[in-house]
Amino acid sequence: MSHTCEFINNFMEGKMEKDKNNISLQISQVKKKLLNYTYIIFKINAVSEEISDLASTIESQRELKSKQLTGMPTGYGISDSVATAVEKIIDVYSSEYSRLENELRNLINQKLEVEELLNSLDELERRVIEYKYFKKYKWWMVANAIGYSESDTKRRCRKILEKIIKDGTL
Repeated sequence: MSHTCEFINNFMEGKMEKDKNNISLQISQVKKKLLNYTYIIFKINAVSEEISDLASTIESQRELKSKQLTGMPTGYGISDSVATAVEKIIDVYSSEYSRLENELRNLINQKLEVEELLNSLDELERRVIEYKYFKKYKWWMVANAIGYSESDTKRRCRKILEKIIKDGTL
């Protein structure tokens, strides 16, 4: 009987260790998402600009193609091979445009996910997250900004991250 109890205790300790590792892994994943927030905003702006540039390019290629299709003399002398090449270019650009739109949609969803998380936190919790993960302050700087000791600030941040995991917000 005592052998069975020892087995159960060992099993439970292993489970507890596994849970601690799981929480640590989840905290690492949440930290990564929070640290990536400013990059996501940067990337959204870059992809939006790229989409805008690509849309202008596609439109100019369509104008070039439409000159050939109208049948009206324009003096441009666009041949069938050029029109075919323009068509292929438009197809490639359109494909790239679709890819960028999907990327933008994914980035916006990631951004909204983090913003939803921030809205679920109280003011102090939000400030700790913003200072540490968005502005990338050192711990002493975060502590100074919120008026707590460095050790209290680290403890609070850990509790905030655990709260996020518990709530399943992120």
